[in-house]
Amino acid sequence: MAAGGLKNLDAFREGFRGYRANRFIVFGSFPGSISSPNSDTFELYVKAAQIPGAAVGYVPMTYRGRNIKFPAERSFMDWGMQVYASNSKANDLRNKFIQWISLINNPDHTIMNWTLTSPEPWIVSFNDMKDNSTQSSDRFKESVEMWNCFPIEVSPIEMNNDVTDSFAEFTLTMAYDYSVNRSI
Repeated sequence: MAAGGLKNLDAFREGFRGYRANRFIVFGSFPGSISSPNSDTFELYVKAAQIPGAAVGYVPMTYRGRNIKFPAERSFMDWGMQVYASNSKANDLRNKFIQWISLINNPDHTIMNWTLTSPEPWIVSFNDMKDNSTQSSDRFKESVEMWNCFPIEVSPIEMNNDVTDSFAEFTLTMAYDYSVNRSI
C-alpha cells in the first residue's frame, strides 16, 4: 500500500467517532397528573429504542409530459421502544403508561383530553464512547428530542414458561409533534 493510502487510513481512524447501537439512554416525563418515578424527567428501563425517522412528502406537478416533484410537508413517524417491566411500584412504567392512555381517553369513552402530552421532551441519547457519559454542560452530547409525546400503544406482556433467564418487557409506541437533533 502506498504511503499516501496509509496516511488516509490513519486519518480515517483518528477522525471517526462512531456510535455503538447498544450504548444509549432514554429520558422521559409524564404529565403532572401522573407521578414520575423519581423526578419530572427520569431515565427509563429500556431494552431497545429507535432514533425516530422523518419524511418529507412531495407534490407532483406535470410539465411537458414529465412529473416534477416539489418538496412538501415534513412528517414524523411514530416512535417505538421495548421497555423492561418492573415490579417496583415507583417504577411500574407499564401501569403509568396505561394510566396516561386512560386519562387521554377513559375506558368508557366519556372523557377525551387532547392536552395530556409530556411537559418536557423525551430524549434518546447516545453514550459518549470516550467517557461513557451522556451529559455535557446543559444538554446531552448527541441526542434526539421528541416534543409533545404521548403513548398510542402499550403492548401486552408475554408470559411463557419456556423462557428463562430474561426479564419481562413490553413494547411502547409514542406519537409526538416533532423532533430535534441535538449535538454539542
